[in-house]
Amino acid sequence: MERGRHFSKQLPTQMREVFFLLTLISSAVASGADEWILLARSLRQQAIAKVSGSVIMTAGRPDPHAVSFSLLTSGCPLHTNISTTVFWVGELPSPGDPGNLQSAWDPQWISTATSQTPFYAALPYNDIDGEHHTKAEAARVIPWFKSAFVEDGRSVCRGRWIEIRHRGRVCYARWEDVGPFQTDHWQYVFGYERPRPNRNNDAGLDVSPAVREYLGLNGLDVCDWRFVTSAPPGPWSSSVRPSIVNAFHGPKL
Repeated sequence: MERGRHFSKQLPTQMREVFFLLTLISSAVASGADEWILLARSLRQQAIAKVSGSVIMTAGRPDPHAVSFSLLTSGCPLHTNISTTVFWVGELPSPGDPGNLQSAWDPQWISTATSQTPFYAALPYNDIDGEHHTKAEAARVIPWFKSAFVEDGRSVCRGRWIEIRHRGRVCYARWEDVGPFQTDHWQYVFGYERPRPNRNNDAGLDVSPAVREYLGLNGLDVCDWRFVTSAPPGPWSSSVRPSIVNAFHGPKL
């Protein structure tokens, strides 16, 4: 036992933190409860990010995309190879498609969108129910709920930044609507499940035309994505300008 304590004291601080997190993970998995397993996976993600961030800082040649490690605080995982579809505010209704004259959180989206970034996205979870109240599970499943909650019925998801990757390119978009297809799949959005089966190759992410053009998406393509707390400077940082007004509209892929 004395030897073990001596060894622990000589470990770097970050390594001791990792060992502590791994102990919590083991206890969580052993409990078998869904919320504990979700917490365990979240803690593991944070441990990896902490160590990886240290490696990047000491390498001397920072990765241009390494900013993601400093932005990640939610503990949500990186979702990989997610089928991605395109939608846009102002899309007219059609048979089997309600269109996008309003969003799940903004009945006046067609008007307010002109002052928002054209880089936006939709994910298949809504934290507000049909009666305009905050869903009961929201406080338990949304990692940033406690710090973002203001009042019942006001979404803590709307406007959250998402990092989206495709073939070496990276862009950032705000979460502004709900979809595709699902509105309650928190196990995927905040956890480790895959998107539920659907007719668009099990799509789990909708992006705006501006995101499509920036990333060079082609047809029904695939992306990786994850939540970040903020976005670095880029074309997603400002509201719509005349040169990119067509980013709100375009043929659906």
